[in-house]
Amino acid sequence: MAKDDIINLLDNSNITNDLKEAYSFMLLSRGYSIDDLKILDDYVFLVRKKEYREIDNTKETNAANLDNLRKRKQRSLPKNPVCFTSTSDVYCKRDHTLYSFNGNEPVTKGRLVWMIIKLYQEHHNPTFEEASQLFNRELNLLKNTIIDDSSLATFKPGKQKRFYYHESDMLISKDGIRYAVSNQWSINKMDEIISFARSNGWKVEVFKPETK
Repeated sequence: MAKDDIINLLDNSNITNDLKEAYSFMLLSRGYSIDDLKILDDYVFLVRKKEYREIDNTKETNAANLDNLRKRKQRSLPKNPVCFTSTSDVYCKRDHTLYSFNGNEPVTKGRLVWMIIKLYQEHHNPTFEEASQLFNRELNLLKNTIIDDSSLATFKPGKQKRFYYHESDMLISKDGIRYAVSNQWSINKMDEIISFARSNGWKVEVFKPETK
């Protein structure tokens, strides 16, 4: 792909935002702070528009800040690589807690919930109504922990991104209904879903980053 083609592609704000979220999540998972990420606009997406080709002295100064960021010693986090298949994995940015499910590589809160619900669907094979009754109403989780694809299709793209809506992330109920799992999770909602997983005999390990 030619350089001009890449620049034109990055003019698409949706694509640019997805790339930025993915890069932000990568830095957060490696222990950098929110303040560290504030200089992203100055050095990561300088190719976003053609007029950014000429970098002024101010941006060169910010590039020097990037070098300092790269040299900064990483905080103590699990050494296993963090798996994520959707840029929607970057949420609750002030909390860097990661979770290992049944011995798998550590993941974020949203991805943990998705893995738990996916395994429950595989083991118990509930209908969508049964799954909705459990995850949307019985457990103290979100009102829309799961949502069927027909309802999801009525949402605007920005709201759809609040769920794991990519084809590889969609789950299928016993009665053939495809559904998505929310990725909007805060730390105060995790105890319930972790207790639920452990009550099913599944193993959840919690990795909290060390504070300086």
